[in-house]
Amino acid sequence: MPTSPKLQHCLKLLRFKDWSVQSGVFLLGAFLADDLLKYPWGFIAASLLLSSLCLAYGYALNEFFDDLQEKLADDPKTATQFHVLIYFFLAGALIVSWWISFTSFVVMALIGVTVWLHSSPPLRLKRQLFWRLFLNSLGFGFFFLLGASLDNHASVGEMLMAVYIFGLYLPLELIHVLAHMDADRAKGLSTFALAHGQKKTIILAIVCLAALILYSGLLCQMRFISLALAVWSSVHLLMLSLALMLFYQRENSVETYAKLRFRTKIVSAFYGAGMLAILVAKI
Repeated sequence: MPTSPKLQHCLKLLRFKDWSVQSGVFLLGAFLADDLLKYPWGFIAASLLLSSLCLAYGYALNEFFDDLQEKLADDPKTATQFHVLIYFFLAGALIVSWWISFTSFVVMALIGVTVWLHSSPPLRLKRQLFWRLFLNSLGFGFFFLLGASLDNHASVGEMLMAVYIFGLYLPLELIHVLAHMDADRAKGLSTFALAHGQKKTIILAIVCLAALILYSGLLCQMRFISLALAVWSSVHLLMLSLALMLFYQRENSVETYAKLRFRTKIVSAFYGAGMLAILVAKI
């Protein structure tokens, strides 16, 4: 049965296919801080709803101003409806977070501001080289902290781990912009890859990954994370670094970097699933 154009636009706006991966960041925070499964089912459902509303707001706001607003230029009524819907997601997330804990509400408010600065006019800072990289990674660091704040507390270890997640998304974003150079150039977006070239972008990503390996070792030494988690992290960060090194000498093309991004997604999926299993098992 064919779907209506409005429904098609709505599905594109929400980008459900990305939720399964990114919701794991929230769960990592929840299980690092505490055992989420020990809470009543109502609390667990509210926590998962908070995660979904947060993702819906973040992806929809970015997608709306990236693509959908232009496509709906001849249909301002529908465009306005979608724009209002996005802020309903934010309002819903703030209400649910307030019910869960005050700390969660504060973190959710920070996410709301971060995403708005990144994606929405009049500032739309994703058009600026540094801010695109910084705010995107910061948003996921806060998203991790949102999961960790469900118990109305954010410890030093949890905040340091949120810094780790922030750092992890820096090389992932650099790989992302490599694979989207043509699209970003057409949209007039300034990215590190377009401003400084592909090889410097790869080098910066490798430097970020090396720093993360050292940082994970430091977190382990300070007993904020377990040895199993530190080793698991280091192995996968080394795998990502190796992939970047192998692609460094290849032909510089969008197709090449699309393959790199695909391999990065596979490694990241295994890495995230393993991290979650280690935290759930409290190894």
